[in-house]
Amino acid sequence: MFIRDSKKLKHVTQSAGVVLAIYLGINIGLMALAESVERQHEVYPWREEDMLRYMLPSMFVPGDREPLWLVGPSEAREDLLAVSFDEHFPSLAAYQGALSLGTMDDFLLTLEYVERAYGQEAMPRVMVLGLTPRFVANIPRQGSPMVAVIDRYSPTFRVVGSKDGPTLAPKSFAQGLASRGRFLMKQQKRFKAGLYGQALRYSPLSRGDGHAAETDGNASTAWMSYTYRPQNLLDAVDRKLRIHTMPYKYHNLRPMRQDAMAAWMTAKSSFWHTVHQWQPDDDADMIHSRFTRLRAIVERLGIELYVVNLPEHPMNRAAYQPGRYERYVTIVKEELGETPFLDLRILLVAMEFYDVGHATLEGAQRVTDTVIKFLADHRVSTSK
Repeated sequence: MFIRDSKKLKHVTQSAGVVLAIYLGINIGLMALAESVERQHEVYPWREEDMLRYMLPSMFVPGDREPLWLVGPSEAREDLLAVSFDEHFPSLAAYQGALSLGTMDDFLLTLEYVERAYGQEAMPRVMVLGLTPRFVANIPRQGSPMVAVIDRYSPTFRVVGSKDGPTLAPKSFAQGLASRGRFLMKQQKRFKAGLYGQALRYSPLSRGDGHAAETDGNASTAWMSYTYRPQNLLDAVDRKLRIHTMPYKYHNLRPMRQDAMAAWMTAKSSFWHTVHQWQPDDDADMIHSRFTRLRAIVERLGIELYVVNLPEHPMNRAAYQPGRYERYVTIVKEELGETPFLDLRILLVAMEFYDVGHATLEGAQRVTDTVIKFLADHRVSTSK
């Protein structure tokens, strides 16, 4: 009986070892696949938790082209199309790094994190920073998703407070080990994005550069629009794959109704209510300290910084207390000094918005084209 039990235990142990080896092999393979497409910015995993991308060294590996970051709040994510920047600036590699519910403090934290975690070579050569009053005001001021991600998943750093906003401190070995374990449990959606990206590399509809093929004279991003109608099953599959590898959340959705926008914007529980009541002069010292910190980073690393005041829906524009938006713009300009600044607040009309802040695909193309011209003109003038 003992011999039979020993043989049975040995067989079970061997089987478990085989299963574990297969599981580890699959995960290692998926990890390598994900890293491969991430290095080329062919995928943006975690569409619903975009701050997690800053935990991936593969997204910040220097390549043949110098990095151009598109950063700011979620409006900057929807309004600035990375593919168009890639097409117009072939010596630069555009990375869409804007953050959902991102604030100025979150943005500064990401700059510090990338430099300290991945090195100066991972930092951008050119940076387009999109601004909104909510972003500059650091609203909401509690419960930052970016802070939560670093504290929970970073293997090396945690967030601590300072007089100039949140900053990084080292984690202990035990804390880092626990964070690595937690982050391993977040890989499923990353692996899925990696598989989508690999499938797109071999898509017969691809132009071979990771972007959608042009059809019927439309722009290369036309497939993202909710008005786009796939021509066949292959086209429909290709579109689904692309949507789930790009950073944009709303371009393939029908815009919100006007009454829904109004209800969201006027609800006292909404951050919009706080934003529209915000008095910039009350936070002038805070704004000064954050822009001082930004200017110091940009000057030290030699980053070309361009700042864009992002468009707002007409309903949003009308909701501010008199004079306060204008005061916000004045303070920002004073803090930026000679930094190139482009004010696009009134560029778009109501039908070009998905909601009160984020542009539709068509609106985003207009914003992107305007910003690209601004960059191109400024870079030409300064090179003479």
